[in-house]
Amino acid sequence: MALPWSKLHLWQVDERIAPDDDPDRNSIGIRRTLVDPLGLAPDRVHLMAVTATDVEKAADAYAALLAEHCGGV
Repeated sequence: MALPWSKLHLWQVDERIAPDDDPDRNSIGIRRTLVDPLGLAPDRVHLMAVTATDVEKAADAYAALLAEHCGGV
């Protein structure tokens, strides 16, 4: 049975603090193997903001969004 990719949200749960174009970033692999080939809508792809000026604040905001959308998982 095929997954209804157009209806799913993709949440990133692990990332390295590195520049956006760093090949060690997990988000690069996520985009290359899932987001781009499947044509996932940008509003359904939730990547961690590890290049934010205040990484702790960005992590707290991401955790709050994750809890809101995923029922506190």
